[in-house]
Amino acid sequence: MLAPRLGRSGFDVAIAKQRMVLEGKYLQEHPGTPYADISDKLFARANGKAPESMTGRLLVDAKEAQQTLIRELEQLTEDPQQPPDLEACRNVLTEAVRAQTDLLGAHVALYDQVLTDPQLSAADRQHIERSENAFSLHAQQTVNSIPGALKTALTKADATVSALKQLKQPSEDWESISQMLGELVEHTSIDGEFKDALDNAKLPARLQQLHQHNDGWGATAKAVVAGAVPQMLASGLAFGFARAVVESAVPNLKAQAFATAPVMAAAHEVGVNLLKPMSQEMLGGWALKPVKASEVIPNPNPRVIVDGELKPLPAEQKDAAMQEVEQLRSRHLNAQQANKNGTGIGEAEAFGAFGLAQGIRKGIGLAKPHIPVDQFGPRTLASMAGGLFMGGVQSGAQLRSSVPDRRGRALPTHTFKDVDKPLANRLAKAASDAVLASDPSNPEVRQSLFSKTYGSLVGLGSAMAVSSAARAFGSDTPAQQFGQVLLAALGSPALLIPAYASFQAGAETEAHQAALEKEHKTQELPGPGAPAQVPASNFPRTQTAMQNIRLPDRADLPHGSMPGTWGRAAENTYHRVRGGLQVASQVPTELTELAIKQVAARLGEDSDDVAAPQPPGASSQK
Repeated sequence: MLAPRLGRSGFDVAIAKQRMVLEGKYLQEHPGTPYADISDKLFARANGKAPESMTGRLLVDAKEAQQTLIRELEQLTEDPQQPPDLEACRNVLTEAVRAQTDLLGAHVALYDQVLTDPQLSAADRQHIERSENAFSLHAQQTVNSIPGALKTALTKADATVSALKQLKQPSEDWESISQMLGELVEHTSIDGEFKDALDNAKLPARLQQLHQHNDGWGATAKAVVAGAVPQMLASGLAFGFARAVVESAVPNLKAQAFATAPVMAAAHEVGVNLLKPMSQEMLGGWALKPVKASEVIPNPNPRVIVDGELKPLPAEQKDAAMQEVEQLRSRHLNAQQANKNGTGIGEAEAFGAFGLAQGIRKGIGLAKPHIPVDQFGPRTLASMAGGLFMGGVQSGAQLRSSVPDRRGRALPTHTFKDVDKPLANRLAKAASDAVLASDPSNPEVRQSLFSKTYGSLVGLGSAMAVSSAARAFGSDTPAQQFGQVLLAALGSPALLIPAYASFQAGAETEAHQAALEKEHKTQELPGPGAPAQVPASNFPRTQTAMQNIRLPDRADLPHGSMPGTWGRAAENTYHRVRGGLQVASQVPTELTELAIKQVAARLGEDSDDVAAPQPPGASSQK
């Protein structure tokens, strides 16, 4: 831990508040003024110097230390034959990092204390937040150069070590320097007080940037279109066109499900792996990406101000603060998953969209009997409409989704993807990925297709049961016609619940296996053994489905509701139902894959028994 420099006192919160308000007012009149220049412009005296302040001294110290650090790093590898004094170099670099950590941590602590004051007026809050955003931008633009400079110096030091070793010259001094730089890189870029302080300082600017991209009806419309169009194409192909064409070609009801299921599964693979990615790339930067929880919920600030003195955050307070951070990240993850397939809320949006579309199709057919709504054209259009509504609702809800932190700031869960390559390159990449995702020699690809086939088979059986009930219900009276519309709407979830459960089985199995691996790595065998390994299984998908029944509340299963709420209880019940349906589709999936592997192994053994061809005139040796 890099403790603050001794004598860092004089941080008066009341004075800091007045200063922040003045800075905010100045920025309101002079937007875009760099934070480092505000003090001289705002508080200048007749002699041209600003009055002394603790935050001002921190800025000066940090600037001087940063300049010294950059200069030291630039001179570090000027002469490989003359390595610098390791201890002196370490002191310079460590002091620079310490000064920046003090600067960032002190400002974050002061802004936090002032902005969490319940007596703060709305007008003062706006001015202080304007000051905070200016400092955050300063941290983002200037302090960020330190990790980059350290990484560059580390690369040069490593290159020097390699060159000296190739020349058979002593490299121990440079290896020590490389190790020191590596430690500082980790401290500033991966895990350390500097990074924690910098992440906290940059947060206001990052949130402002996210809200500038996300807020407004225009942004919502872009997200809705980016979600609706790709889903419309995929759903129209798999659940509309493919199903309708096969069922029209196979009038025998008993044979329909067995003929339709594999075609629907293959069409869904094409839709998910090719149509959706290609259409998303064509829409460019309108598609969404998840925001990492750590990006908007950093680790606790490593500095705290107590009685006007800057101090390291005590260990017990750090543990409590870290627990709050983990809880908030968990809430952020729940909100991020809520409007996606695999969670109760996300799939309710999907089933509602398709049910509404099919109900409307049936209603049109009853109101206008001359319209052939049961032919593959109208059925395809209804599925496309359902996919359009589903994708639009889910994507729009994802963009609008956020969780509040303890200051009441909205932390977004999604934002728009960055597009940094030409469309032709992105389309080529999507097509290449689709080819890889269709490789039948890959066991995961085969099992994905088998899973969708068996899941669709179960779903088609359920949908046919609903259709049989509708045929027996009649449609002569208005009440019967309403019942027909309702049953047509219910036919969609009857098909989709088992199908979607099988579609998610692969991702859920992968997440569960990763969680088991992580758990086993923390457990060591008795004695000096290596960490325990997760036992291999031929039925990981089935085992995961069983876990969905037994432990639906576990962390590696997606949830859209908060723990301990009635919504989580309802979602856990839904996951248990999904788990049972997954068992029905994953057992035959893994049995089919096991049979393929055994046949392939047997064929391999038979080929090994065949003698290799010998060249003419060769004789076998005994």
